[in-house]
Amino acid sequence: MHPLSRTLLAVCLCTGVANASTTAPAGTAPPYSRLFEQTYTPAESVNWYVQPDGTIVTFGSGRARSRHESENIFYTFPVRYHEHRAFGFEIHDHVAAGGNSVDIYYSPQYAHYRQPECRSAYRFPYRAAFNNNATFDPVPVVAANPDGTGQKWVCHIRRNAHSGSDGVLRVGDWMEVEFQQFLGLTDSDPVVQGQRVYYTDTYRFRIGYPGLYIEENDVLNARVSAGGAATAPWVRAGESVDQDQVISRQGDMLTYRDDAGQTVTHRILDGTETYDNYIVDSGPADYTSFTREALNTRYPTHRDFLTGRRLFHSSFKTGAHFESGNPALTTIAGLAGGLNVQESCTACHLHNGRGKATAPGQNLSTAVMKIASGRLDAQGRPEPHYYYGNTLQSRSFNAAIAAEPAVRVDYVARPGAYVDGQTYTLQKPAYTFVGGDDRLFASSFAADDPPSRGIAYYSARMPQTIAGLGLLEAIDEETLLERHDPNDADGDGVSGRVALVPDTSGAAPKIGRFGWKADKSSIRQFAAVALRNEIGVKSPLFASLDCGTAQTACATAAQSAAALTEADLQLLTTYTQMIGAPSRRPDEIDRPGAIAGEAVFAQARCGACHAPAMRTGYRHPLAELRGQDIRAYTDLLLHDLGDDLADGLSPNAADNREWRTPPLWGLGLTRVVNGEVRLLHDGRARSIEEAILWHGGEAAASRDAFRALPAASRAQLVEFLETL
Repeated sequence: MHPLSRTLLAVCLCTGVANASTTAPAGTAPPYSRLFEQTYTPAESVNWYVQPDGTIVTFGSGRARSRHESENIFYTFPVRYHEHRAFGFEIHDHVAAGGNSVDIYYSPQYAHYRQPECRSAYRFPYRAAFNNNATFDPVPVVAANPDGTGQKWVCHIRRNAHSGSDGVLRVGDWMEVEFQQFLGLTDSDPVVQGQRVYYTDTYRFRIGYPGLYIEENDVLNARVSAGGAATAPWVRAGESVDQDQVISRQGDMLTYRDDAGQTVTHRILDGTETYDNYIVDSGPADYTSFTREALNTRYPTHRDFLTGRRLFHSSFKTGAHFESGNPALTTIAGLAGGLNVQESCTACHLHNGRGKATAPGQNLSTAVMKIASGRLDAQGRPEPHYYYGNTLQSRSFNAAIAAEPAVRVDYVARPGAYVDGQTYTLQKPAYTFVGGDDRLFASSFAADDPPSRGIAYYSARMPQTIAGLGLLEAIDEETLLERHDPNDADGDGVSGRVALVPDTSGAAPKIGRFGWKADKSSIRQFAAVALRNEIGVKSPLFASLDCGTAQTACATAAQSAAALTEADLQLLTTYTQMIGAPSRRPDEIDRPGAIAGEAVFAQARCGACHAPAMRTGYRHPLAELRGQDIRAYTDLLLHDLGDDLADGLSPNAADNREWRTPPLWGLGLTRVVNGEVRLLHDGRARSIEEAILWHGGEAAASRDAFRALPAASRAQLVEFLETL
């Protein structure tokens, strides 16, 4: 069978599986309305098509990069990244149709004053070295419009230039290609500010097959692609070590003096057979692992992604961008003019990861304190606090509005021991409200007391990692309901249930997916709630701000405050949707300890809640997110995790014990992204082991199984989780 035929068959088979229930529903589905109604076809949801003559066309997009892949600066966003620095491309594979060439059409967002470079056939995996340094044809196939748009170039790959190849292009051959950009209608075009010459991603494809790859190995590519085609490729960056820095080498490990003069040891990625230096795996750019867009991002989406990123990284008070060299975004300056926790999205989501944990004795700064009145609304949800609203906002940009109380955290030690006798110490947070009247933290305050500033119902929440959220949004409701089992009808000890979020249109509620309590049904809502409650910005979803009933100054100022536009809210949503799922690292997944740890994960039934695999449906408006096999390790359901993890936001103890299963993808990157490991809803767990040990309720059996494991097996489980 022709390889393309196999691919098409696989698409059809997977579509059939996606539309059928693979497990019998354990519980009766509650009434709900779908998040997205329109259904798309598999053919319009993939980034490739086949021309009548058999030519395979794979299309994609990219953005400007300051250097080549594997160099540290490649993984960051250059100055003015959001200004006409994106591009689209099409790979026309004629070899699949019996021809002998691959043509690549390249469409820059803004014209190039000379033909781009078109480099193919990598020589070394960790060096910016190509065997074929070519260019696009010297004259564009489509000339630029006077405004710089509409230009198109073409380059031709007519030989396999990999070392050892006879040069003939054949079905099954792997190929890599990188472009180089020369921005401007002329080389001094005043429209182009800052850097003019850039590099791009390296795109990997297999001749005779559609799509782009992270790894040039079908089996390995599938294993590392946690988000299917919508995965963010893993960071390949290494550090260059000159010979005069080397102290010793033992096998593939190199000990050397780094640029700071410290003696360090790291694994060698590339040796010195050709170069007079080493490339070592010191992880200099790993912190960017949650900031990368999905590999299959389409060209129009990519432009919106970059503009949305600018919003995410700018102050809603001043408009200033938090990466130097970028102009201020004046259209959002002043939108945060009153109460807030922070003034930007990135201030809480460090490198798109979790917030920074608060040190003992310090006030919360990125974590937020949710508060409530002690009363429940008609849907059983906690009502806002009478005076302070939903969230304590300890900063004010308006002198007429008093800042709300800050919250200080301390920790109480809780000792314990594994079955084998090894001891451990957990820590439980204890909070003190700073400021306000003497009833601010009155444990005697009850719902039927006269309205006051006393707070008795509260819950601290850490910001969550936002990578891969678009794929979770694209899972069909029917798939989530396959695991809905509120009364443990199947008797497996796990009684997860879907969360229901009231729909403002009056329709049946939607199924919640986002937030620690799954109380947001969409990324758009997720973003709008954070804008309102944490940054103090109105949006088309919320025409008011988080002011308590008695905060008249806050409410008065909010009436005249400007709101984020619908267009900007959509850009912010698109950015969040298209941050790729974190790729697994291919050098870690086959370690013996990790393989053994995956078996422990299954034996301890961790997957009963942290479901390893799901498939997205065909209703999401972004084609890139549809029909993807993902490995997020979550069921997105609410589970009872016991009294030890219960918060105090509601008088309903059962609700306090319930938490949405958080995804585990990217778990092993938490330390390099955030500089620390702080897990669970309030950041109390300082390691994966501590997070497991806090589990109770439905997860008590899995926790107890972990406690009973020998030390070696516990370490293997952690090693596996760190490969995700």
